[in-house]
Amino acid sequence: LIGDFMALGAVGVIGVVANVAPRQTAELCRVARPGGDAVRCAELTAFLAPLVRDLFIETNPAPMKAALAFMGLIEDDVRLPLVALEPESRECLLATLREAGLVSSRRCSASRRRRKRANARRNSAIRRASTSPLSVGLRGE
Repeated sequence: LIGDFMALGAVGVIGVVANVAPRQTAELCRVARPGGDAVRCAELTAFLAPLVRDLFIETNPAPMKAALAFMGLIEDDVRLPLVALEPESRECLLATLREAGLVSSRRCSASRRRRKRANARRNSAIRRASTSPLSVGLRGE
């Protein structure tokens, strides 16, 4: 729809896909304007379509955050009331990001290592907090 709205005179877009593929989205906005390059617009629309589909595979913004984490741009962490993507959705999103050339296998491995370190730090903090004198007193022990 980005191309359609730009062709009708829109001057920009606020879109989820722009967080994951900003260059392609910006280029689409440029070439989709009246008098722009219709062929390139169609190419970019086809390129972005699978990303748009999978960035809404579950409730937004969790898929976008997962995508940015796969790309190594942010930590792979969501706060309540958000929940992490289901494993099947993660794999689907990762495959789409790989097909688009937005992540490599090496980056995904680094993302997994960062996620494991963050989980270990969080679990360690939880263990320390659960054995602190304050939490022991709160439990009535």
